[in-house]
Amino acid sequence: MGRNDNPYAKFENAKLILRDELALDRTVLANERTFLAYVRTALALLLAGVTFVYLATADWFAVVGIVCLAIGAVSLLIGVHRFVRMRRMLGTVRAKARTTAAAPGSPPGPNADAQ
Repeated sequence: MGRNDNPYAKFENAKLILRDELALDRTVLANERTFLAYVRTALALLLAGVTFVYLATADWFAVVGIVCLAIGAVSLLIGVHRFVRMRRMLGTVRAKARTTAAAPGSPPGPNADAQ
């Protein structure tokens, strides 16, 4: 999958019904949970790396600590990148649905009565 491939582009955005809105909400929550898992893993690796470096009595022990620090930093960057990318894709889907639903002659959206 390329960088600009949006997996949600194949769906017709003009017809987001309540089921689709709820699915998007679940996807947003799953994205947040995944991001928090990346952060938790990165913090554990960073703390382990600091501990190994601080308590190093042998050179290989310090190397393990430095590797843990590097992997922790990389995993945090990957988590942030994936979170932001997915958030943009979901925002694009919702924005297209709103602009299409607001166009004259289009059917009202699921929250038309709430306004």
